Amino acid sequence: MRIRLFHACIALSAVAIVLTMTGCARVRPTQDAAYAESLAVFERRILPILRSPHPSSCVECHLSGVDLSGYILPTAEGTFRSLRDQGLVNTAEPAKSRILDLIRMSKPESDRLTQQARQAELDAFAAWLQASVRSPALLNAPPLPAKELAGPGVPLEVIRHTREDRVFHSFMASVWAQIERCAGCHAKTAPEIEKNIAKYGPRVLWVKDTSEQTFRHILDSGFVHTDRPTESLMLLKPTMQVEHGGGKKMEIGDLGYKQFRAWIEDYVASVRGTYTSVEDLPAPSDVEYIGSEIWLNVAPTPEAWADKVLGVLVYPYDEAAGRFSQTPTATSDRRVWGAGKLWQHNLILMAPSGSELAESFRATRRLPSGKYLLRFYLDRDGDLEKDWRAELNAPERAVGSAEVATDWHVGYNRMTVVTSVR
Repeated sequence: MRIRLFHACIALSAVAIVLTMTGCARVRPTQDAAYAESLAVFERRILPILRSPHPSSCVECHLSGVDLSGYILPTAEGTFRSLRDQGLVNTAEPAKSRILDLIRMSKPESDRLTQQARQAELDAFAAWLQASVRSPALLNAPPLPAKELAGPGVPLEVIRHTREDRVFHSFMASVWAQIERCAGCHAKTAPEIEKNIAKYGPRVLWVKDTSEQTFRHILDSGFVHTDRPTESLMLLKPTMQVEHGGGKKMEIGDLGYKQFRAWIEDYVASVRGTYTSVEDLPAPSDVEYIGSEIWLNVAPTPEAWADKVLGVLVYPYDEAAGRFSQTPTATSDRRVWGAGKLWQHNLILMAPSGSELAESFRATRRLPSGKYLLRFYLDRDGDLEKDWRAELNAPERAVGSAEVATDWHVGYNRMTVVTSVR
């Protein structure tokens, strides 16, 4: 009998060793009814979100960097502790948990399928949290080590940068600021829009009634090449690298090209998840650009300027200081028409980002009447085409200036004209 008991003890010890080696001994037993309910709801409704091959409703607002599955660990307890430790669970009022607020965030125009997916995620997390916060074992579980917390694999700054609303704000400050280059042929108000539609089809009408509609149409219509950004139609068409019925509307390296290309590359990097650290993000601009329908004409232009890209910076007169400001308030650039000895283009207004002046320019798209100094810069050697990042309005490219007193009338037929540059 003692021998049989001895052998039984040995067998039980062996089983314990095996369980320990396989990890079974580390399985936490159910400690209360709510814990068991939390585990059941988690396995039935939360784990499928983690295992789904499809992106979560986070894609409604985020181009990359965050997905709801990133907040889920393989276990109910681990997930609860992770969310709790990050302040995403309101243990007193689980319905007011921050994680639920994040899931609720959406856009009104979301399609029905996305709304259903988001509601399913919301219902699943709400039910699971309701069960979890009733469990003393979960509430009193110790904090997770920081390295074990679940969440996005990129910094918060990257998550914010790749939000679609931030990308739209960037579109407004860059592409939309230059939209007058395109609106003359592609907007509903274009003089020959019906003729253009008849010739090229409805695709020619891509400048929509609002900036947000235009933004969405550009992305939905494939105007941006996310695999090869420099081959995007938004760059190839206006620079005539591919056939464009409207002719050349921008030069490689001019302000319009710089703004279009910088926005495209930023958008593509956001979509593809290229940004992984704060250092990867582009530096924010300290200048805000606002498009206008104020036109400037320079004629006759010198022979040396023929068929070269000319830029201008516009400086207002500061009455209080008794001199012209050191900060430009508008700019423009375009290739000189050599045969006609003519340069003309609409002005892009400039103001410090976030300033009252920028807000005023957005509201009026006008410059005040008064005296202004115009400084001109010439791309003598085609440097912009060699390096699109080259700065046209650099001191070494200065070719003259002019002073004007003008009301800056709006419209192509009411241009401010400069007849002499010294």
